[in-house]
Amino acid sequence: MKQLRETIRKLILSEVYKLTPAEDAIRKKDFSGQSAARRALGLQTADEIIEDREDLQKYQDRLKSTEEGRELIRRFMKGTDVTVMHSINYSGYAALRGYKSFNRADKQMPFQRWIGKHGRKGKDVLSCVASDQPLGMDFLIGNDNPAAAHGFGFIMKGYPVYVSEIDVMSQTLGALPPGLVKHQEQSGVAKRPGDARAGKIDLDFGWAGEVLLDNWTIIGTYMDISGNNDLAVFSTLARDSMNMFKSVPFYVYDDGYFVGKITDKDSLVDVRQKLGWSF
Repeated sequence: MKQLRETIRKLILSEVYKLTPAEDAIRKKDFSGQSAARRALGLQTADEIIEDREDLQKYQDRLKSTEEGRELIRRFMKGTDVTVMHSINYSGYAALRGYKSFNRADKQMPFQRWIGKHGRKGKDVLSCVASDQPLGMDFLIGNDNPAAAHGFGFIMKGYPVYVSEIDVMSQTLGALPPGLVKHQEQSGVAKRPGDARAGKIDLDFGWAGEVLLDNWTIIGTYMDISGNNDLAVFSTLARDSMNMFKSVPFYVYDDGYFVGKITDKDSLVDVRQKLGWSF
């Protein structure tokens, strides 16, 4: 059994990205003792990556081994029995530290520009936030990563790699070393939590401050006016969502409270009237 474990470990090591000398120098100089930051920026050692993988596999085993866990997977993959949001105007750790090239979403077509770069579906694991409430219902925004829900972006469905109440400081695509991105291009860029023991598998999880979502598909767009209380921003986002080649519903919230869903000009008028924004 010991020999088998050692063989498996060697196979995993052969698939693990090895930092270049320059990247390893940055890891040692700037991020010694900062394990979460090393994970977010893709500067982990092989041993750290393997430990994270093993922890994540334990969470996945828990998720798949119970009826409740399997139902949670089904809900995320369906997308409408929960509310899963990927913000495109949210600054995470990497952007704030200057390691991620960051520009505010394009002012004219933020949704279409993002889709043009990343697609409507993908295999790179995305960081999202989520509520256990069905799409189009009121939900309570938790204390962790509330800015993502108060922003604007996409409603998603996909496979829940990890569901966490708190931010797990997973790898940030725009901040990773180019060699690591190339190393993972066939399977998609991976995201892993630091401690998978806190992963949620219960259906009434309330609020998830970070969900690692794999094999994702865009099923809608969203905006929360409590974080963007501006008619010009609202009009731009609504127009952009409706004018996409394959339009999707635009869900409007106010601090988590559902205002309405825009799919055409008539529903746009209805939502604007609810918000008190006249033409």
